[in-house]
Amino acid sequence: MKLGITSLIYHKRSFLDCVKDVAEIGYNYIEPNFVTGYYGHYNALELEKSPKQLAAIVQALCDSHLACSGVDCHGLCQGNMEKVEYTIRYVSAGIHVAKALCCPILITSYPCGEASWSKIVDATIQLANEAKALDILYAVEPERRYPVSNSKNLRQLINDVGDNLVKVNFDPTHFIDEGEDPIKALHNFIPELVHVHLKDYIDGKPAPFLGQKGSPAYRLLKELQRLDFQGVVSVETLADVCDEPERLARDIYAAIQRTLAE
Repeated sequence: MKLGITSLIYHKRSFLDCVKDVAEIGYNYIEPNFVTGYYGHYNALELEKSPKQLAAIVQALCDSHLACSGVDCHGLCQGNMEKVEYTIRYVSAGIHVAKALCCPILITSYPCGEASWSKIVDATIQLANEAKALDILYAVEPERRYPVSNSKNLRQLINDVGDNLVKVNFDPTHFIDEGEDPIKALHNFIPELVHVHLKDYIDGKPAPFLGQKGSPAYRLLKELQRLDFQGVVSVETLADVCDEPERLARDIYAAIQRTLAE
C-alpha cells in the first residue's frame, strides 16, 4: 500500500504549497484536483496548453520527491448536451495532462444531466481508449445519486463499456450514502480496483480519518492491508473541513500509521 493525498484539502492555498507540505509530512503521492466547479487548482484545458506551467509542476514534484497518483477530473456528461460535449473535451485534456505529469490514472465521475446511458457509455469508450493509448488507466468513482452511484450501475458501466477499459477509484463514503457496506462493495471490484480515496463516515456524514477504531475508513484501511493492496490510498477530505490543512494532513497521516501498525 502506498500513501497519497488529494490537493482538495489545500484548495485555499496553491498546489505548489500543497506539494511542499505533504512531502515534508511523509506522503509519497499527490492527487491533483482539476474538478471543474469544486475548488480545482487548475483548469485541465488551460493547463494542457501551457508547457511552462506543466514544467513548473513537474519540477516541484521532482524537487519534493513526490509522484502523482491520479488526476482527479470529475464531471463527465453533466448538464445539458452542450456542456456534455465540453466535459468530454475537458476529461480528454485531463488525460493528456496526466501523461505530461507521468501520472498513471485519470479519475472521473458522472454527475446528472441530459446525457442518455448510451451517450455515457459511448463517451466512456472514447475516453478510456484515448487514455489506454497513452498508458493511462481510466478510473470511475461512483457518487451518490449520480447515474453511476453504486455497485449495480458501476458494474453495468464496466460491462457495457467492455474490453477491461473501466477501472475503479473506490471512495467508501459514496457507497455508504447508497446504503451499501463499503467492505462488501470493495470486494465487488477487486479486479478493477486501481486507486482509493480514504475518508471516514462519522455521525451520518463524511469526515477526515483520524483513526477511530471500527469506523468505515478504519475497516477499509485494515482490509486493504489484509489484501496487500499495491495501489495508492489517497487521503481525501471535504473542501472546508479545516482552515489549517497542513495540521490536518499531518494528523491523518499519523492516524494511518498507527492503524497500519496495529
